Amino acid sequence: MQFTSIQKLLCSFVVIGTVALPVAANDTDEPTYNLQLRSITDFTHFNTSDLGRSEEDFDFRSVRATLNGRLTSGFEFKLSTEFAGDGITFEDAFLKYQLSDAFSLTVGRHRVPVSLEEQTSIMDISFAERAAFTDAFNLGRAIGVSAAYHQSGFTFTSGIYGEERDIDFSPEVWSYAARSTFGQNRGNTSWLVGAAFWDKSYDDAVNRSYRGQLNANAVSPIISAGLLVTDEEYLGFEGAVQFERFHLAAEYGVQRSTLDNQQPAAKFGGGYAEIGYFLTDHARSVDIKAGKWTSYQDLNHSDLAVQLVARADFLSLNDDAFRFGNQEAYLFGANLYLNRHIRFLLNIAFQEFQTVDAASVDAHTITTRLQLVW
Repeated sequence: MQFTSIQKLLCSFVVIGTVALPVAANDTDEPTYNLQLRSITDFTHFNTSDLGRSEEDFDFRSVRATLNGRLTSGFEFKLSTEFAGDGITFEDAFLKYQLSDAFSLTVGRHRVPVSLEEQTSIMDISFAERAAFTDAFNLGRAIGVSAAYHQSGFTFTSGIYGEERDIDFSPEVWSYAARSTFGQNRGNTSWLVGAAFWDKSYDDAVNRSYRGQLNANAVSPIISAGLLVTDEEYLGFEGAVQFERFHLAAEYGVQRSTLDNQQPAAKFGGGYAEIGYFLTDHARSVDIKAGKWTSYQDLNHSDLAVQLVARADFLSLNDDAFRFGNQEAYLFGANLYLNRHIRFLLNIAFQEFQTVDAASVDAHTITTRLQLVW
């Protein structure tokens, strides 16, 4: 297990803060700590006769321990350690200071404020994996500082970020991101609309990969693009509405990559639209303040909860200058909640691809998942 100097400094900052700040607290500011453990186990079947590929995989998608809580008045922390994969990694490691009811400041490794799906935990999204464009455009977490404001249904979050752990490169990278949303909760109805922007500037040209995830983490992509870039700009739009047992959601994002030569910038796009309905007397609302879906753990789990979901998902790695391929997927799923700790998922995806050589490929993916959280 290896960590960069920035990660070591960051984690030391968080660990020292969890010890030092409670010491400075008075009697009314007693620290609180909460330890959460989670595991995600997947079984995936993927088949495409057009390419002669048939794959099955049993995968521990995530095994994670999260320690969070309040250190003293106004100060919160979160430290998440992921044990699945090739090694142990820190997913979240940050301190958050609530300056007022409306304004907060976060320092450390945390979610960059882009995309409704990216702000929502993978434990709480409708399907086993997020929409293809979020993976293709490398949306996720980064190390930096961000400020958030919310008032009367309006939110605005912006931040400056540095090194990204998930990309293997030596040049420095600095980025700026901002997201604004507006929404309301009215009785059995909640809704939210928003937009986000993320600009990444590299000191030197960097090899970047844009790949079309196949709605399953363990299956290698069919379409992908590799470019030498000096700057990336992401612009996304999102909307969600919940009415009693129903919910609707949609996003669209555009990625513009400036190349390290005289070629025109590459411009790719992707998005999704989904609908869901609880067969049982349950509902899942939008968290207006946080700009994400509420946790499934917040459901009233006095009895069994069952939800049906459907989604159309698309990704285009083609533009006027580059032809790396397109993909479309039509997903159908069922979510079964035995209680607040156990969730079963079944996803069936029918996929269509246009490859780099303009060949047409049809495929299907079946994914089952067991989620456990304590």
